[in-house]
Amino acid sequence: MPLSKQQKDDIKNLLLFQIRKKLKTYKPETTSMPFHTRLLGKDRMALFSFIHSFNTTLGTSIFEQVAKIIGQSHFPRIVSQYSIGNQISSSAQNTIQEIMNKLTTSELLPDKEKETNKVLKDAGFRVSKTVVVAVEVPDQPGGLHSIMEALTQDAINVEYLYAFVEKSGQNAVIIFRFDNPEKAIDVLTKKNFTVIPGSKLYEF
Repeated sequence: MPLSKQQKDDIKNLLLFQIRKKLKTYKPETTSMPFHTRLLGKDRMALFSFIHSFNTTLGTSIFEQVAKIIGQSHFPRIVSQYSIGNQISSSAQNTIQEIMNKLTTSELLPDKEKETNKVLKDAGFRVSKTVVVAVEVPDQPGGLHSIMEALTQDAINVEYLYAFVEKSGQNAVIIFRFDNPEKAIDVLTKKNFTVIPGSKLYEF
């Protein structure tokens, strides 16, 4: 679904504000990098330092806010920096211990999917299976855009996506939820994008 005029204006204003703020308040993150300065030269080192600092700003002050702007028209509640806690329940601990004991005695064969589902269900979470598609994306600026452009040309709707924690070689891995996964896989494969099978993804 394309962005509304209001969303585009909000994102534009956010970018202008954050870029101007960065240019106004920027200070080199460090003044003592003799090896880098010697290797790159003073001018290139200054540019490198600014780009590094700006990339940090993108992650902390822009990307999350852009996600909020896009999400507000689709979800009743948007939360920033949401914490899920760092402890598991006693019931989940008991379930994990039970699984480990049975694996140790060979009473169970390893099955990550079933084990994860059981732990989550016993902890009170609702568990469901959703078909998603893992795609290799060039780990460079514009890498994701090339895939989105290919999907748009064939009217493939992306319901949501998220980055996978591991890389595939030098490429990033993006997990997509499509309204028509079979058609999406066919389109991506024909356009020479690498779709990663689930069995390989589990090995990462």
